[in-house]
Amino acid sequence: MKRLFRNYSYLAALLVAPVILSSCGEDSKEDKTVDAPLAGFTLEVNEENTMMISVTNTSIGGESYAWDFGDDSDIVTSANAEHTYTESGTYTVTLTTTNEGGSDDATQEVKVSGFGPNLVASGDMSDASAWISVALWTADDNITEAAFVDETFMFKNATDDMDKVYQYSNHILYQKVALTADKTYKFSANISSTTGNDGTWFEVYFLHESPDSEDIINKPGSQVALKAYGEGEDCLKGAFDGDIMEIAQGCTAANAFTQSLDASGEFTLPADSLTEDGSIYLLFKAGSGWASDEEVSPFGEGMHLDNVEIKEVL
Repeated sequence: MKRLFRNYSYLAALLVAPVILSSCGEDSKEDKTVDAPLAGFTLEVNEENTMMISVTNTSIGGESYAWDFGDDSDIVTSANAEHTYTESGTYTVTLTTTNEGGSDDATQEVKVSGFGPNLVASGDMSDASAWISVALWTADDNITEAAFVDETFMFKNATDDMDKVYQYSNHILYQKVALTADKTYKFSANISSTTGNDGTWFEVYFLHESPDSEDIINKPGSQVALKAYGEGEDCLKGAFDGDIMEIAQGCTAANAFTQSLDASGEFTLPADSLTEDGSIYLLFKAGSGWASDEEVSPFGEGMHLDNVEIKEVL
């Protein structure tokens, strides 16, 4: 009888155990919680296309993602993404990452700026036919040797048969460039010389009339003026090679940037500063009046112009 009772007790224990274990298992599932994710990402601006960014997700515990690039574009739900902005500016990028435990946001600000294509034809000076080159002064002692050399345009004084330097010169190089009124553009150009200048001037003009005479050129005033003479204007005296706007900022007396250009090269022109068909004549004028030695050319071995650009600021 005792053996039978023990067997019944053992059987009852076996039947009750799964219920208890099952109940404990359900309780453990109910008690288990999922932590909310921790959002994070890295951001990089593309070096070649400075309007494009790449974002790389570094979130912990995320299951889904949503990227807001701050420019009213569609939300992107991939883990990592690339995005191209259409306008320059500062934007807030927000990543929202979510799992069963909740969601978390991470934000970063990014500043992007970009430019349209170069509107200057043959700004690299590879095609001379895109430019008009004219010697303004035509007397014998005003002859220049300005010419296209090694895909640059070189301003240089001429010499006579006895190698005497013609000290006086005034030469222009220009072309017509189509623009749009009230849009912002950026101008840049590279100038260089291995010897430097003495007694010279180099100027940049934006004209809304064809430069048929020097009076038309001088009327609006120069945008940039680099003068290798005069107190406080001794620019370009030594060897130089760089962007004209950066060099011009060192010529404090000659460049107040009172015209359209600012010190960085950006400008915006109203309609009345353009030709009837919405263009400007981009003109470079270089000349010399004297030098310290008649045997020395004011432009030395030559002043070179290349990489001329006018691009719309997007």
